[in-house]
Amino acid sequence: MTIDDTARAAGASQRTEAQACRERAEEYARLQQLELDLAVRHEVAGRGEASVAATLSALSVYGWKVLVDRQWPRSAANIDMVLVGPGGVVVVDAKTWAEPRVENGRLLRGDSDETDSLDALRSSTAPLVADLLAETGYAASGVVVAAVLAGRSLRPVRVSGAVVVGERDVATWVVKRGHRIDPAHVDELHRLLAEAFPPHQPSVRRASTTAILRPRPRPVAETADLFDVTALAEADLTAAARGPIEAWMTWLHPDQSPVVGRTFNGPARLSGPAGTGKTVIALHRAAAAARLPGSRVLVTTFVSTLPVVLGELIGRLAPEHADRVEARSLHSWALALLRERGVRHHLDGAAAERAFGRAWATVGRQGALARLPVIPPYWQEEIDHVIKGRGIDAFEDYVTVDRVGRRTPLRLEHREAVWDLYCAYQDLLAQAGRHDFSDVLRLARDELRRSPLEQPYTAVVVDEVQDLTMVGVQLLHALVGDRTNGLLLVGDTTQALYPGGFRLREAGLAVVGRSVRLGTNYRNGAVILDHVATLQATAVDLDEETSDAGGSGPGSASRQGGRVHLVEAPSEAALEQSLLQRLGDSVRAGTRAGDCAVLVPSNAAVTRWVSLLGGAGLPALRLDAYRGAAVDAVKVGTVHRAKGLEFGHVVVTDSAAVPPRRSAESEDAYAERAEGWRRQVHVAMTRARDTLWCGQVVGPRSTR
Repeated sequence: MTIDDTARAAGASQRTEAQACRERAEEYARLQQLELDLAVRHEVAGRGEASVAATLSALSVYGWKVLVDRQWPRSAANIDMVLVGPGGVVVVDAKTWAEPRVENGRLLRGDSDETDSLDALRSSTAPLVADLLAETGYAASGVVVAAVLAGRSLRPVRVSGAVVVGERDVATWVVKRGHRIDPAHVDELHRLLAEAFPPHQPSVRRASTTAILRPRPRPVAETADLFDVTALAEADLTAAARGPIEAWMTWLHPDQSPVVGRTFNGPARLSGPAGTGKTVIALHRAAAAARLPGSRVLVTTFVSTLPVVLGELIGRLAPEHADRVEARSLHSWALALLRERGVRHHLDGAAAERAFGRAWATVGRQGALARLPVIPPYWQEEIDHVIKGRGIDAFEDYVTVDRVGRRTPLRLEHREAVWDLYCAYQDLLAQAGRHDFSDVLRLARDELRRSPLEQPYTAVVVDEVQDLTMVGVQLLHALVGDRTNGLLLVGDTTQALYPGGFRLREAGLAVVGRSVRLGTNYRNGAVILDHVATLQATAVDLDEETSDAGGSGPGSASRQGGRVHLVEAPSEAALEQSLLQRLGDSVRAGTRAGDCAVLVPSNAAVTRWVSLLGGAGLPALRLDAYRGAAVDAVKVGTVHRAKGLEFGHVVVTDSAAVPPRRSAESEDAYAERAEGWRRQVHVAMTRARDTLWCGQVVGPRSTR
């Protein structure tokens, strides 16, 4: 072996190792670059998914819930997001692509055709989700797969059975899906999907040093530039209007959400014109209160049938806690308390009518009241709402009381005569061992003051508070006192249908700093709202801070459109047939019967219209039998029964602006009666969301 051979042989193994090390280093460098490139792609995709997730999270105010980064059943794969809400179930695949486009029904990424991968995603996911939800009765057609292009603008387009949409347009598209799922079922579907698709747990190398990052949605305020908030709200408004009226009655506009979540450190008041969402805010606050541990919530109002509907709607908003909510009329609750406490009472409305008739015949007709151009029922209202409604026990207090909302002035001799009539009436009731409705509230209030509830309510929500007497409000205040978020009084005095009134401070309630007045009308189409404004119904000042009397306009319309049809006829019979024909034509043309209502002035008219509708082949349901569930029948009821409710299409059978003045009726008495009539027509018309038919008899009319 030569010296050169010896030199070459020496260190050969080391050189071989060195070469191997270099080759491995080059491979490591290549792999490092691949990993770095892959890391960048994952980071970009992660930011894209996070951005899309943030956009979809902003839809929570519309009732949508988002599941992010979920594990596919029996697979190591994951799905970016599953969205469930009023419009159905959407499986979302976020795409962070540089050159995405849709051409000729194909999804392209640069020069690459990704349509097949989208088709594979749809064919593998939609049936699986539908199968998982089959037990709930949810239709497979309601599951849609969407490829969302992060950071892009692209209106939704169908590709191979899926939807491709830009991130900046996805929110509007989702909202426009409308209301396919009852709000009460959204939570159930969300729970089932969360169980079926647990959080994704990716297998990674060197898990001890590699962080698993989850997309964290940005606050809604930071995502505002991703879509047009105004357009989104308008789309949601339109979508909500497409569903049954019962779904609409729980729909909450995003602008109303802050009121739902606001904390009131004592009794609070929510006011505003018809259609501004007072009741729906009250429903959502009641549902939120029911979700708190140990809660006990009372939802009440004056109208006996309304609480049944409100209870049904709250059950949809918080089905898992519906047993914590008690929905009943105030008189029903008071009677239950008196029975439970063993307080002697005997409510008898017919006996009360007879007692007043006798008192008027023996005392009223002989005194100063008979010389006033006022009909006797006026004085019965004076007793019920001014004297007994305020809990007045002494004549000295009645002499000085401000008779809020009563226009007929009373001198001292007149007030003395009213007091004599009241005393005679009370004596006759006592002799018969009977009580009237005012007595029931007074007995219950005094019983609560004597002995408060052992299990107090955590929240009391009062709708249509303007129709309660002062004693009724004091009774409810006694249930919760001044506790935080305890008592919420909801109402609009422009819609008061009963005479007399009071101010909250007289009832011992302070709502300074805890009063919210709404001004935007979300219900009535602008055309309907303009027509209602011509009635010029006025409000009675219930509380100085909210200034109802100075701000009793109809509010500003957020919905354009609406239709008003003025129907005139020479007689009552001809008017009925004309209105019946128009309503029937509308239903036969596709309008849901359950979204329609016929509002009439009396119970006798209710019976007549139920018969008329049946004879015309249209199913009908009396409002006093309505329970808040969707029905395929036209609803028929008095305006009093319609308080707190809303309908897509309303027939007002008698919409004459002002009734004629009676003979021997004073100007003040007529003005008060005419104002009451205007308020009644106002309430009837403002129940209509989309269409309003106003019936009027032209020519001579009978006095009322």
